[in-house]
Order: sequence, then C-alpha cells, then structure tokens
Amino acid sequence: MAWEQDYYNVYEAARVLEIPPARVRQMLRAGQLQGERGARLVEGAPGPWRLPAGAVHAARSVAGATDAEETVAISSEGIATAGDPAGDASDASDAPSETSERLSEGVQDLREKAEAVIAGLDALEGRLEAAEMEQLALKEELRRAEERSEGLGAELEAERARARPAEQGGQGRPAWRRWLSGG
Repeated sequence: MAWEQDYYNVYEAARVLEIPPARVRQMLRAGQLQGERGARLVEGAPGPWRLPAGAVHAARSVAGATDAEETVAISSEGIATAGDPAGDASDASDAPSETSERLSEGVQDLREKAEAVIAGLDALEGRLEAAEMEQLALKEELRRAEERSEGLGAELEAERARARPAEQGGQGRPAWRRWLSGG
C-alpha cells in the first residue's frame, strides 16, 4: 500500500522506538505520540493505528536525548553519573563494593521481571484486541442472521395467508376428500 511508506503500524513503531507495542498504544491513547486510526475492519470496531513516520522518528530522537541525560558511566575507578562526571574523589580509588554489586544485581533482576511483565501485558492486550474484533464480528453475524430469520418468518406468514383462502373455499377439507365424499 502507498501509506505504508509514510506511516508505521504499532508493531513497526515499537521496533523503531525499541519499546513494546503495548507502550506505543498507551502513548497514542495518552496523546504522547501522534497517530490516527485506519479504516474500520468491522463495523463498530476502530481500525488499526497508523503513526506518521516523522512523528515516530521525532519521538525516537526525543527519547534518545532523554536517555543521554540519564546515562551512567561505570569505569574501573568508580561510578560517575552524567550529572556528576567527576564522582566522589574519595571513592574514585575504591572498586564497587559488595553492596553496590548486590544492588546492581537486584536492579537487573527487577528490570528482567518488568520486561517479562510488559511482554505478558503486550500479549494479553493483543489477545484482548483479537477477542474484541471477534466479538464484534459475531454480533454482526448475529444481526444478519436475525434479519434473515425475520424475513423468512414474514415469507412463511405470507404463504400461510395465501393457503387459508384455498382451504376455506373447499369448506376446510382438501380437494381429494371432497371428491371421495361426493361433496
């Protein structure tokens, strides 16, 4: 399609921004990221998100600038943050202590758990969207079946109405009975 060159879907934008698709959707709903809904696939259901490529790349550069401000440099002499590049002069000669190593390991464990939770949330959100689409499709199918049923019911009533005058004309008896009974 032509719009694919100028627009990303949620998954492509997530890959460019290096964040989960669930976070991209959350940013779209919060207005933190520019995007629009595409054509409706099923009546009553909004279409997939379309994100302008320029907006995605702008968000990436803003996120990159924010990450650069929070960068932490670890050297063999010690730890210095971007806000305090010199660090503490008394700690510069010391290696990271056991406590800081445990803290670092704990942070890494928490980061891994958070990533797993986000991945699970993303999967659940994808399943929820699929279930909502399926529900809307089933409702539409039910509505069409009810319309078809009403139409068939009306046809049946019309046939019954046409059959009644024929029965009444023969005094309520079929023609073969009238012929056999002589009446």
